[in-house]
Amino acid sequence: MECYQAKTNQDFKFISSLFCKENTRYNFTKKISPTQVKKISSSPRRKDFILVASRKKIGWFNIVQSIDLKEAKFGIIIDKPFQAKGYGTEAMKFIEKEVKKMGTKKIRIQVFENNKVAIRVYEKSGYAEKGRLIDMEKGLK
Repeated sequence: MECYQAKTNQDFKFISSLFCKENTRYNFTKKISPTQVKKISSSPRRKDFILVASRKKIGWFNIVQSIDLKEAKFGIIIDKPFQAKGYGTEAMKFIEKEVKKMGTKKIRIQVFENNKVAIRVYEKSGYAEKGRLIDMEKGLK
């Protein structure tokens, strides 16, 4: 497996395609357009990457550095047909390598507590629970 930084409209279109019901059942973000992906990706503290295996795009991850550059958060989606094949675990190595290149010493991920598969991947990669967030919302009229 390999990865490269997303830069082209085709890359942003692929990332956008990953935000579908099958892949994002645990994510806050639902459908997002390629234009929105490109705009979000333009932040100077954010990098988006495409994951490739056997010449096929199989997923995406992003890294966002904190304002003080001391820590980074990441997001990751492996496309449904490629899940449960070890790509998530392999992607974690790329993510950590990229974070180190950015000069950041701490990395975080937020994950829903019922996303047991992802939690196992993160724990296998050495991540430990730091605390719990409560997601609250209110519909406005």
